[in-house]
Amino acid sequence: MLHRTRPVVVPTIIAAAAALLFAGCGTDSDDSPGDDKGSTSRTSPATLSVCTSVPFEPAEYEEDGTLVGYDIDVMNAIGEQLKRDVTFQTVDFDTILDALDKGTCDAAISSMAITPEREAKATFVPYLSGTKEDPSKPEGPDREVPDPDAPPLGIAVRSDDDALRVDIEQAVAAMYEDGKMRALLEQWDATSFLLDPAPAAGASESEAA
Repeated sequence: MLHRTRPVVVPTIIAAAAALLFAGCGTDSDDSPGDDKGSTSRTSPATLSVCTSVPFEPAEYEEDGTLVGYDIDVMNAIGEQLKRDVTFQTVDFDTILDALDKGTCDAAISSMAITPEREAKATFVPYLSGTKEDPSKPEGPDREVPDPDAPPLGIAVRSDDDALRVDIEQAVAAMYEDGKMRALLEQWDATSFLLDPAPAAGASESEAA
């Protein structure tokens, strides 16, 4: 449940996540009727129920009706460590932590950036590493939009990029005033768009929200 970037997954991280889940969602005891928060919807001790949100390639998405992606691989590896079968439940991204809190699932994974607000609701195990970069063509001047006459290009940034949002706030003001943007691209497509300004698959000119 970390930054939306390329994965760096190592066995020690898998083991740490497995240990956390083993401690947090072990076999429920019948003789502790006091606090039953989250106990009614979770699956059996032999199964690890995981909430995720699709699609978000390459982390989690459907391929021929089957959930795939590196987040899915990570949770399946954790299941192997715990000797549990892993079942996935797809929920809306904005409701993942609520679903976890209500006991809809034992764990959640969906390329979720760690923020103080989210850490107040759940325990995170970092498993991704990434940096922020500003790509440009080698022969071109820095920070030049491929077509200066085109409407501004909107790029989706991560939820922990508050500093970046502040830095670019004035730069994108014209986009909101004009009410148009060239395209809204996830970070996976941003660099390829820079190299080839032709409309990316699924991208279109749209009203700015």
